[in-house]
Amino acid sequence: MLRYAVYIALTFITLGISCAGYANDSIATTPQDTSAVAQLARLMQAKKDTVTVSQKDTAELSAEMLRADSIAVADALKEARRAERRHKLITRIPDPNMAAWIAALLPGVGQAYNRQYWKIPIIYAGAMGLGYAVAWNNQMYVDYRKGYTDITSGNPEARFYEYLVPPGVTIDSSNKDYYTRVFKSKMEGYQRNRDLSIMGIAVLYILSIIDSYVDSQLRDYDVSPDLSMKVAPTVIPATQDRALENSLGVSCKLKF
Repeated sequence: MLRYAVYIALTFITLGISCAGYANDSIATTPQDTSAVAQLARLMQAKKDTVTVSQKDTAELSAEMLRADSIAVADALKEARRAERRHKLITRIPDPNMAAWIAALLPGVGQAYNRQYWKIPIIYAGAMGLGYAVAWNNQMYVDYRKGYTDITSGNPEARFYEYLVPPGVTIDSSNKDYYTRVFKSKMEGYQRNRDLSIMGIAVLYILSIIDSYVDSQLRDYDVSPDLSMKVAPTVIPATQDRALENSLGVSCKLKF
């Protein structure tokens, strides 16, 4: 009996020690489980933050790409509009009436409207040359008219004609009639040249208008060197003047 009692006591003691160890193990492992849970929670939070940051970066990147695409599309549209305007400017057919009116307002503008820019320097060079001719001939006309007036006036104080004769020449009664005729001839010649120069300016002005109108009128006229001749048989119908019936002949067509 004593042996059984000792055996039972040892059994209970062993069970008590085992329960105490299990309790200690549970208490010891609980902080580790809590730390693992915390690590898992931190990991989930980090993933959430990463997802949030990634979504934010993706949204900003998408907005930046959309902005860049918008700028590229806007630049492409501007370039397309410029190309279209250049194409219309190059391929447009000038209006003859418009060309004539703007050429009448300002010589040379009609040629620029017709894109005949090489004619503009010719027009203005001609106008400048004729303008200089008008001014120079008018000045010479005024000088010789005053000299002619002084030499025919009989006033001894009016001697402007002395500036018109060569140095060393003195006008007296022996050569007065000769220089009178010379002054009158030169006066009339310079007057005529001045008037012709003024008429030349008017003619140049009218020609610039006509050139603008004709050039714009013939802009779409085919001037290609495609000159051909076609010879083919044909039927010559009978007429009242000819009693014969329809007859065969040869037709010649000239294409240019």
